[in-house]
Amino acid sequence: MWKRYRFKTKSVEDYRPLHFNPSFPWWCTGYAGDMSYAIIVAYLPEKTNLLLFWDDAFDVEYTIEEKIEFSDRFPKPDYFVEMDKMLKSPIKSIFNFIFDEGEENPEYKVTTLMSISQPFVFEIKYKGKHYLIYLLRDNIVNGKNVTEFLYVEVDPKTVDKLLSHELTIHKAFDSSEQLYRVGRINSKVFDKKPVNSLDEVSDRFPSNDVKLNLFLEDDENEE
Repeated sequence: MWKRYRFKTKSVEDYRPLHFNPSFPWWCTGYAGDMSYAIIVAYLPEKTNLLLFWDDAFDVEYTIEEKIEFSDRFPKPDYFVEMDKMLKSPIKSIFNFIFDEGEENPEYKVTTLMSISQPFVFEIKYKGKHYLIYLLRDNIVNGKNVTEFLYVEVDPKTVDKLLSHELTIHKAFDSSEQLYRVGRINSKVFDKKPVNSLDEVSDRFPSNDVKLNLFLEDDENEE
């Protein structure tokens, strides 16, 4: 099931969603007469938090729809890909590279903490250590598959507090002294790079007050 939203955003100069997902179409349908807001129509899965995509949305209205409907006024975007055709995130291949210690198949456990048609926030356990992973982007640019993650080593209690909504996503990732980002283009994985502040990825990371939405699918946990 889908929610078809109609809402306003004050981000008139750049009203694009904070996170791009080619399965979730959206359109800008107009502006206020004084250009104080833009009007957006967007489809999101029923349990998905709108504020993860437009964190300043207001005057929100929605209807429940069984499927996405396109029309002359709301045509299918060029970027649109049906949800069941989405490429799975290459998290394992990237983190095989990060954790490479000469082992052919490093043993670590990947658990999805939040999913929006594909994994979005993960916990990784490896050799007694815990990591939080955030998918910054997973899209196609100039015909190439581009994937980028933000990750940080955390105390297990931080994960517990994140799951119990005691911590926001922002505070959980900001709980460690060092953040890293790592990505790949097609099959090439690039070395991790330190991130000095979450401000560096603020255009692709939830705002300070967003907490974890637990809408897990039963098959998302992987060994």
